[in-house]
Amino acid sequence: MEITYFGNVGDKFEKELIFDKSFGYETDFGYNYIHIFHDSDNHVFKWSTGNGTYKTFCKYNGNEGHSEFETGKKYLIKGSIKSHSEYNGTRQTVITRCKVVGDEYESHVFNIKDVVKIA
Repeated sequence: MEITYFGNVGDKFEKELIFDKSFGYETDFGYNYIHIFHDSDNHVFKWSTGNGTYKTFCKYNGNEGHSEFETGKKYLIKGSIKSHSEYNGTRQTVITRCKVVGDEYESHVFNIKDVVKIA
């Protein structure tokens, strides 16, 4: 099965992606990080950013902090499709203006209002 690109250039998306790897390089404007993800359909996503960590967002308890991506972990990513490219024969969907809005462990955290509703 041939892997295709995800979505259309200019589209906004919110999708669960699995983190594969990061690498980076120095530019005239500072250090640039490349984050590579894939989805359940094996589409490859490339996110280039000056931010090596992501600002966590937990809708359950409101805590925010910095956290490194973990290989193999799922993240709910919201952003825009910048372009479609190919690297060493692998088709990549280049994404931009991304924000991590959740991760695979977030659903195990409850605030007091949720606990009261469950009880």
